Amino acid sequence: KRSSNDIEVLKVRDIVYKSSNKKFYIEDIEMQLSHLEHNLLLEFIKNKDILLSRDYLLSTVWQDPLEKKEKTVNVAIKRLKTKIDPDGEKNYIRSIRGEGYIFC
Repeated sequence: KRSSNDIEVLKVRDIVYKSSNKKFYIEDIEMQLSHLEHNLLLEFIKNKDILLSRDYLLSTVWQDPLEKKEKTVNVAIKRLKTKIDPDGEKNYIRSIRGEGYIFC
């Protein structure tokens, strides 16, 4: 049973997330994301304009954060950026050197 608090659609800039089918769309084109990339992008959208540290991302997105390293986050974000912004023009995810990442 759904409560009225459930958000059906999240939209940030031209990225749309539909919770009904758990899919992301950019300009009405469905994104083909891995499970990890899906969870990472969802975490960024929920925390728009908030600096997220690599440690925070490891503990919230990865199921087994103890075995992972900060470089794991960098690689996953690089792959995600390639999928959601292949031309590198939209700058959805900004890297803050030594701090983490901001989705804006």
